[in-house]
Amino acid sequence: MNKRILVKNGLIVSEKDTIKADILIEDGIITEIKEHIKVKDAVIVDAKGQYVLPGGIDAHVHLCLSTANGTIADDFREGSIAALAGGTTTFIDFITPERHESITDATHKRKKEATNSLIDYALHGSITSWNENTFDEMKACVEKEGITSYKIYMAYKKGIGINDDIFFKTMRSAKALGIIVLSHCENGDVIDLMQEEALSNKHYEAKYHALTRPSATETEAINRALMMAQITEAPLYIVHVSTAEGARLIKEAKKDGLKVFAETCPHYLLLNDKAYKSPDHPEKYIMSPPLRKQKDQNYLWKALTNESIDVVSTDHCSYLLKDKINKRDFTKVPNGIAGLETRLSLLFTYGVLESKFSVNRFVALTASNPAKMFGLYPRKGTISVGSDADIVIWQKKKSTLTNKQLHHKSDHTVFERMTTLASPQTVICGGHLAYDNGKLNTEGMKGRYLKRSGF
Repeated sequence: MNKRILVKNGLIVSEKDTIKADILIEDGIITEIKEHIKVKDAVIVDAKGQYVLPGGIDAHVHLCLSTANGTIADDFREGSIAALAGGTTTFIDFITPERHESITDATHKRKKEATNSLIDYALHGSITSWNENTFDEMKACVEKEGITSYKIYMAYKKGIGINDDIFFKTMRSAKALGIIVLSHCENGDVIDLMQEEALSNKHYEAKYHALTRPSATETEAINRALMMAQITEAPLYIVHVSTAEGARLIKEAKKDGLKVFAETCPHYLLLNDKAYKSPDHPEKYIMSPPLRKQKDQNYLWKALTNESIDVVSTDHCSYLLKDKINKRDFTKVPNGIAGLETRLSLLFTYGVLESKFSVNRFVALTASNPAKMFGLYPRKGTISVGSDADIVIWQKKKSTLTNKQLHHKSDHTVFERMTTLASPQTVICGGHLAYDNGKLNTEGMKGRYLKRSGF
């Protein structure tokens, strides 16, 4: 860590305003913000005329994980390197117990797997089954581990997915504990049936991944999740929204006063279901929910502007190409794509620079909102005195994305050959000058596990 850093002459951006000022960093903490700071023995970083933003927070990543269909390419160290190069300085991964596994046992195991992270990280819990000890284990994890968010899966019924009775118990428990529930919203029962029918008719191609997970299976599940939130009065966060109709339901629920929040991902904003007809390995684009129609994409951009959707995360879940394309059955292809490093540059280019929303809204979507929703604010998600020194200086720079230039361990990106017009020039993470003009410096860096406050 650099003991003292002075960021000078930049335009400091929050979710509310933009000011010109200097930032003094000492021992990893922001200690002063004002015009024309003068100190001795500081590393000077000149940000003249450039945006200075809070480090990105990716609230939805999957690292160091094996599933029935494959093993994720990135562990926590590799994922954190990709994150830093893309301007993300904090991420939140998941604890996913096996059926009937103790939540506390799964938590201890996951924390050990995450110890090689170079950036600060937190963990969402997950509920994959329920017994007489579940509530007490949730409570213990809230109080002792600072785990104040739990995820449930309405899909994947043959694995980690749960039925409505467990969903209801989870929501009611969250209300009692003062925490928030994340929900993967797809009707798993209908999807399983449609997939079985497709396979029985010898439909194995990648396009059937989308055809057996139609938009209505997501919209129906979102509606059901919103009803759970209404009944229990518990806060709800809907992950990776991909449909226009789902976003509309969320918008109306917010108007009705429900404590509901939502995220989408860059791939739903920039790609559509034509990818499943690609002659170049359409299996690359298999993720859940699948890519949707152009009309859905168009509406999601509007939802970011009108605050129907609050966060842009990645659902980073990277695989090697051979693991994606060597399956002759779309149901066996591992679900997920890499996105940690490309999230911010893509969103800045196609959101801010195309005037879809302001740079202040960009900060809200990628830093301050996830920090507030998941108990990290104001330590994270803002450039304020007393906050961790997680800072990104942005540059306008035209670049063509290629997997060769990226730092994740996957050997492909679905954003290959896309143009970006802005990218991080300098990334300061916890007071460490970690990335500067294309060069990483992670020597001595070690991420900290973050205990979080309740909702």
